[in-house]
Order: sequence, then structure tokens, then C-alpha cells
Amino acid sequence: MPDNIEQLRAALGACPPGHSNQSKSLNNLASGLRGRFEQQGVLSDLDEAIDLYRAALAHFCKPDLSSKVSCLTWMKPLSFTHNELAHEFQSLTKGAGSSDQQLGAHKIVDILHELWEHIVSPIVKVLRDLIPRGSRIWWCPTAAFALLPLHAAGPYAKKSHNLSHFYISYTPTLTTLIRARQQVVQDISIPHFVAIG
Repeated sequence: MPDNIEQLRAALGACPPGHSNQSKSLNNLASGLRGRFEQQGVLSDLDEAIDLYRAALAHFCKPDLSSKVSCLTWMKPLSFTHNELAHEFQSLTKGAGSSDQQLGAHKIVDILHELWEHIVSPIVKVLRDLIPRGSRIWWCPTAAFALLPLHAAGPYAKKSHNLSHFYISYTPTLTTLIRARQQVVQDISIPHFVAIG
């Protein structure tokens, strides 16, 4: 593993800023460090991996002077606000099981398609180049997005791909996710003893 990390560092060194493969090299090194962290539990590997993943994602984000970097700037504009989308979705799901169920189901699919086109699909397109198939995506929705089923978004068309390439999870806050992952490392390093008598 250490040789592999050094090879990944050398590959990144061969890709100066602006090089077409720099983002991929950043991601590869981050994945290698994450793998070593999972095997050896060295927290500095995880910290560096997170920084490298952020740097790799920054290549797909456009600068926004008001907030340093914003990945949302490259998403397509919604035909209505996310608050309106969340409100309509909540209204439709409250009426589930009523006599207008068929009409409501079509409207729900329309909302899920809108979520896919304008929010989820642009993110998935970037992630497909950065992380391997079968990886876990952690959604941390805030405000009205917390009321929307991002995991259910999709094109809802024949021969189209949705989120089936990834495992989807939610976290209420990034702090919660970080603490939970740190706890796993601590649990691994603490010897366990079970006695049955």
C-alpha cells in the first residue's frame, strides 16, 4: 500500500494545475489514502483524503465571490423554487390513497423527474468520474431539500440510468457523519472480549 500511495502522489505531481487529468489524479490519491485509512486507521490519511476530494470537486465548481466556491452554480435553474417543489411534494403525499391517486402519482413522478434533471443528475455526472460504481453517496439536505426524496429522483424513462450505480444514505449534519466515522475507527482499535458462561 505505501508504494501505491507514492505512485499516486507521483502521478498527481505530473499533473500541474490546469492539467486535464489533475482532478482524476487528486481523486485517485484521495481514494488510496482513504483505503489506507480504512486498513490502518491513521486519521491524518483521512484528513488528507478529504482535502484531496474537495480539491478534486473544486475543478467542477465555478467561483462565486459571495461564498468562495459554490458547486450549485453549475446546476440548471429550476422551473420553480425548491420551496415550492417541497411544498407540492408534501401536499401530494398527504393525499396518497385518495380517489385522485392516479393523478397524484403522475405529479409525484413529475417532481422526481424535476429533481433529477436540475439537482441530482448534475451531481451524479460529476461523481461518476470521481468515485467507483457501488460507492456510497451521503446526502446532507438542508432547508426545503430535507423534505424532498433525493434518493428517489430519476429520469423515469426507458433505458435511462438513475442512482442505481451508488448506495444512497442521508445524514442530518456533516458533523454527525464525521463523528460516526471517527467512532468506527475507535471501535476497531479497541480490543473486544466476549465471555459466554
